Amino acid sequence: AAKKVRENQGRIEMGAKVTKLAWRAPHWTVFYEQNGEQKELACEHVISTMPMNLLCRALDPQPKSLALAGQLSYRD
Repeated sequence: AAKKVRENQGRIEMGAKVTKLAWRAPHWTVFYEQNGEQKELACEHVISTMPMNLLCRALDPQPKSLALAGQLSYRD
């Protein structure tokens, strides 16, 4: 997947902690921390590896399914 993203001029940020994913039509704004710095990035698409419950909490506006996402359990 990473190879395909890069082949299509996409960007992959490693070691970044996403603090908010804001939908501001016509794009997403991703707010994140990396190496102690606050950063933001506007993009058309976002691929996330965050657990669904954390992803839903980071979304702005918050989805109606937020309460249900908090009930999800994961296995290690």
